Amino acid sequence: MATVRADKHAEDALAVTPGREPLLPGARFVDFALADNSGNERRLSELVGGDPAVLQFYRGWWCPKEQAFFRRLVRLQDEAEVAYSRFLSVSVDPSEVSAAFRAGAGARWTFLSDPERVVQAQLGLRETTDTRTIPTCPRCLSCAPISRSTAPTTATGSGADRRRAS
Repeated sequence: MATVRADKHAEDALAVTPGREPLLPGARFVDFALADNSGNERRLSELVGGDPAVLQFYRGWWCPKEQAFFRRLVRLQDEAEVAYSRFLSVSVDPSEVSAAFRAGAGARWTFLSDPERVVQAQLGLRETTDTRTIPTCPRCLSCAPISRSTAPTTATGSGADRRRAS
């Protein structure tokens, strides 16, 4: 399995073939390592563990659509915990910003930070409409404990995005 680490230079992270779509149903997912909301490096395989997980890539704390989506996720977190499943959220926000957003939203799950955009580039998730903050395209994937992904869907996007992803 390829490993993506968040210690590469941002220039390398952004040098990716446009249109790359490595998020295929049933594909083995990369076991990347990123800083969590406390600043500790965490591996995806460690966080998924033996439970199913929803892996969410989001644009950033500043996006009103993401804020609305997080309010809905927070309402679901009790049910997810009872069902032995997990939420994991990834953005390009620094750890301290993710921690503040997590606390403000009332979320109890782990937030991961990719400020160098290494994982964003590896997965081909760079949003092209915002050239100032270079956020990640919103995507949600369900991950089985063996880190295989299902069909990606948009977290806050249009139905056209969902049709294209399936």
